[in-house]
Amino acid sequence: MTLSKCLAELQSGDNGKKWFPKTKFTEYTGIKGKTPQNLSIDHYQNYVNTHPELLENGMYLFRLGRGCFSLVESRNLLEQYFVDDKMFPSKGDRYVSSASQQDLFSFSIMPKLTENTLLSLGLATGVIQAGLGMDSEEPIPSPSEANGSYKFEIKNPHNSENFIHDGQVEIDTVVFGKMNGEYTLFVIEGKEGKPSTTLAKHKLAYPVMALASEGNIPEYINIVPAYVRAWQDVKNNSIHYCIATFGMDCNPRNSAVDLAELKLTGNPKHLYLQNIFS
Repeated sequence: MTLSKCLAELQSGDNGKKWFPKTKFTEYTGIKGKTPQNLSIDHYQNYVNTHPELLENGMYLFRLGRGCFSLVESRNLLEQYFVDDKMFPSKGDRYVSSASQQDLFSFSIMPKLTENTLLSLGLATGVIQAGLGMDSEEPIPSPSEANGSYKFEIKNPHNSENFIHDGQVEIDTVVFGKMNGEYTLFVIEGKEGKPSTTLAKHKLAYPVMALASEGNIPEYINIVPAYVRAWQDVKNNSIHYCIATFGMDCNPRNSAVDLAELKLTGNPKHLYLQNIFS
């Protein structure tokens, strides 16, 4: 019941309040050393287990950087603030890559394909480009992570004044090219393992907001959040990619993101590579 004091304050008064102002977790609760496990919540079940009292009272926790948080009332936490892996097709379609064995040799000698190498392999073979719906499936080198500290605004659904995020954001990788003839920057959140859980929408939206906040992405380039789940099936000598793209209700360069309005676009794909190292 780490945040029961917040709930008590919100529920006091005649009508109660629908949101809690930006607050530093350690200063408010007096709890030291447990900020990440209380604020860095990426999956719905983790939220249920960590903050059952918030769930019970329909309150969602916004992570705002540097150990700060806020609470907002939600009519349905799972629907508004998470995406569900059940959206991915269970059966995949085979993707035949045009990449040469020389292109793939460095991947073939890896003892284990990690999250980062699976993303790099997906871009080297073109399977991720195909799943994203890009016009070209030519191999793309994967840039390194762009983790850093970023400042941007998040909509408060119950107040005209936005929340300010100011702190660390992890950016797994980005892909640039054309989709339907238009220049598009895909900002990818990658996860290793079969689809089996949920993902907090902030994991998709925050990297987009972070990159856009730097002011280096021209207006003619569309910015698309994407979610990629990848895993190796050693038994069947195959590597699988589940890929989904999303739309945001704002221009991230100059306006606040409404996390609840981040929505799936198109049909999620499940593609797999077969025997590529043999």
